Amino acid sequence: MNINIPANKVKPLPFRVEKFDYNRYYIDHPVIKGVLNVGNLLNNVGRIPDDMIPPNKMPPEGIIVGLGFQSVVSFTNYGQRHIGSKKLPLPQEMAKMPKQELTNYLVQEENHEPWNHYVLSSAPQKLLKTRTMLLKVEWLVDYYNNLGDPYLLVNHNTSHSISNIDSPQLDMR
Repeated sequence: MNINIPANKVKPLPFRVEKFDYNRYYIDHPVIKGVLNVGNLLNNVGRIPDDMIPPNKMPPEGIIVGLGFQSVVSFTNYGQRHIGSKKLPLPQEMAKMPKQELTNYLVQEENHEPWNHYVLSSAPQKLLKTRTMLLKVEWLVDYYNNLGDPYLLVNHNTSHSISNIDSPQLDMR
């Protein structure tokens, strides 16, 4: 749901990480082999004031929040290492460069696109569950970082849900 709220009206909402784990994928390509970890870590929660939400837009959970995430992608190379590229391309250059799709070379660990859990310090407390799903992995052909690992482009999406917690308030310090 999109509600046009001025940023200065959004109130910070403290939270804590209850459970976080990366998605893990094994890449088994003739040239690229290794473990790809993908995660989207919550780093900011803002609560939209109730009086700014139209009555017919309030969800059953009784809260609307804005969420900020930091994407974390890492690759452990088990394949051949190469000499690092002297210059990495700018984002606008990448669109025109040759890429090889690696998505079909992924071997996903069984059921390892986990739900991550965060406790929001609202009254009553809410459980925010997020799940990141990999959409696409591409190799920027013939580009390697300074460790000799392939330069990978990763696209993912994160879905989330909020529900009430039926337990006493937890200390958020």
